[in-house]
Amino acid sequence: MEAAWERPNKLKFAEILAQAAGAWGDEKHPDLATQDDINRYLHRVRQTTEKRLQAQ
Repeated sequence: MEAAWERPNKLKFAEILAQAAGAWGDEKHPDLATQDDINRYLHRVRQTTEKRLQAQ
């Protein structure tokens, strides 16, 4: 039964991935232009997630 869901799920994932292509382009996120920018962003996101999990 699981195999019957596998192909439709892969197709749906491919469709969603195609729709999202380019969503994080440089023109939309100039604040993520360098690797250092990306690292700072990831650090902030991870800190926020940690705080939220600790508050639970």
